[in-house]
Amino acid sequence: MTGVGSSRGLRGLLACALLLAVCLAGARLAQAGDPPYEPPVVPAGGPGSSGGMGAPVPVPPGGPGAPAPSEGAGADAKPPAVAPAAEPTLTEEALFSLLKQHPIAFAALIVLRFGAAAGGLVVIILLLVRRGEVRRGLVAAPVPRPPAVAPFELGGALAMVGLWFVAGPLLSAVAAQLLGEPGGSPSLVTSLACMCVASLPIAIAIGLRARRLRAERGPPAIGAGDALRIGGGVFLVTGAVVLVLQLASALVIQHVFGRAPEMQDLVHRMVAPRTAIEPWLISFLGVVVAPFAEEAVFRGTLYPAVRRYLGAPAAALVVSAIFAAIHANALALVPLFGLALLLTWCYERTGSIFAGVVVHALSNAASLVPLLLAR
Repeated sequence: MTGVGSSRGLRGLLACALLLAVCLAGARLAQAGDPPYEPPVVPAGGPGSSGGMGAPVPVPPGGPGAPAPSEGAGADAKPPAVAPAAEPTLTEEALFSLLKQHPIAFAALIVLRFGAAAGGLVVIILLLVRRGEVRRGLVAAPVPRPPAVAPFELGGALAMVGLWFVAGPLLSAVAAQLLGEPGGSPSLVTSLACMCVASLPIAIAIGLRARRLRAERGPPAIGAGDALRIGGGVFLVTGAVVLVLQLASALVIQHVFGRAPEMQDLVHRMVAPRTAIEPWLISFLGVVVAPFAEEAVFRGTLYPAVRRYLGAPAAALVVSAIFAAIHANALALVPLFGLALLLTWCYERTGSIFAGVVVHALSNAASLVPLLLAR
């Protein structure tokens, strides 16, 4: 039996490693859809120009001040290739400075991030006190709800994750062709709309299957009141944990790797959108669609399937690592890993994804609301 268990565990690890590689590759491909950033043209009279009626003048090879090509080059001489400018990034320090210029947005940041973190510390202290009371026999230990039945085996779970991960980009590519977008590449608005359209049916299908299996042989689902109560408490704890992990990550990135901590691309688009609808689509995706879809896929489908092969602790680590990696951001990597572990604890404690959806939605709203108010 030991050999069989080890073989199943090895297959589970290999399957999860393959899924991680596919997710990382897909995240990179998904980022290539938006048109590249075009730097402003240097006007006449500026560096590298020679006067005129305001028409842009090309900069000689080697930069301003370098000698111009000789006339003997003839008409066949090709202009030097100009390397495209990189997409501008938004550092954590720049975002904080921006929010300080908007009093309402800055107050919302203080309340939703730092206030929630302070409340989380209080909740952690109360939990430690209650744990001590349980250990001394003063109060009864809470009885965890048994985890829900896994909707799919490992192969089916991986297939559902793969379907969820590729459905949005594929639908975006088709929509870009039908809409005639430049270069045939989907814009951010098209990508976000297609992600919403593709993610919700998959998440609903997973939820309906889990509900049917739970009704047949699983534990009953927790009520809405319990989900809100547990989710609200865990949200406060995640506020404290994620804030500490984010501060630590920023220090490591800045002082060890010598780089300014950069925010996720979607955060940049929230404060510097190219269209008026982008911030609202990002907010809808982050607060409504992503919490439900990601909890259904990762905690409701992938985690229970991997847990059957690796056990709860190892499965929580593997699935949380995949969840953090697909967001493809160095500053958010460790905080999202910690958040995913707490969301997995929610699933184990309640036997349902509902409390995790509450935590996930509140966490995303705490990050997005100040950005909306800063516009």
